[in-house]
Amino acid sequence: MIIDMHYHLDEHMETLDKLLTHMRRLSIDRVCLIPALNGPFTIDWLTVVTTKPTQKALNSSRWRGIGLRVYGSTVTRSGKFIVGARRYAIYDRPDSDSVAGVLLKHPDKFFGWITVNPNVADPVEEIQRCARQPGWIGVKTHPFMHR
Repeated sequence: MIIDMHYHLDEHMETLDKLLTHMRRLSIDRVCLIPALNGPFTIDWLTVVTTKPTQKALNSSRWRGIGLRVYGSTVTRSGKFIVGARRYAIYDRPDSDSVAGVLLKHPDKFFGWITVNPNVADPVEEIQRCARQPGWIGVKTHPFMHR
């Protein structure tokens, strides 16, 4: 059995029908869904050029500090995600209900991560609310995106 453990559900970027088609084509049995954390974005040439050196710096004891500064510069204090020269909204309240709807429609194909941001709502309430429905496998937070 092949399970993709980390997929951000965003129908603006890829519809559920396309995702199911890709799953069939690639023989992926199940996918664990996470709500979108930010608006749809495009990867420009600058992002492509800087990604590899940043990853190498993050994995190097000598250059890690520089890698962390570059990586840290991709999220602003005002809650924007920067890709290349563009800024995109970060969703402070991830939409776990969008994942819940897919779990109901396709319980044999998907699991879900309950996604919380403790900065804007009580995570325990959100976890308890979602956990009443089967199909959830755990809880996800994103400290970097949600500051």
